[in-house]
Amino acid sequence: VRQNRIRAFGQSLTASLLAIAVLGTSAWAQSATDAFRVEAASDEIKVMSYNVLNLFDNVHDTTKKDWTWLPISDPLKKECSRISNPSYREDCETVDWTQDKIKIKLGQIKAAISYQGSLPDLLAVQEIEGPTITGLLAKELGYQHFLITNSPDERGINVALLYNTDKLEY
Repeated sequence: VRQNRIRAFGQSLTASLLAIAVLGTSAWAQSATDAFRVEAASDEIKVMSYNVLNLFDNVHDTTKKDWTWLPISDPLKKECSRISNPSYREDCETVDWTQDKIKIKLGQIKAAISYQGSLPDLLAVQEIEGPTITGLLAKELGYQHFLITNSPDERGINVALLYNTDKLEY
């Protein structure tokens, strides 16, 4: 019985993979994208949370240890040697966080958020550095307003709320 179930599962998996290959990845991607779309009625608010995974600007904040997120050419990169964890120190010494890379990351975040449909009325983001980069993200996504914490995290990692005043008022 067990071997028959395993064989049946294998045949089902093979058929599924064959169907995906025949239909093409674009058809699969489209159905996957549609599964994430959520729209809100005019009397509802749409809320979303998204971890932006260390979205930093590339200017040093003198009150934070944000050396990893500087361009390689920045003289403050020498401060990476003060990081005791070898893996984090290596990241700090090798990450070249340029304006071009920031633009790419902002575009990737915009694409990811767009999968769910129209702009959420309230977007909570985690792992964002400060008001400068939050303002850039807000502009990229189409938000007029944001609030951001000032966490005690020594690297400068915060959370922020982005919103428009169409349905929400601070």
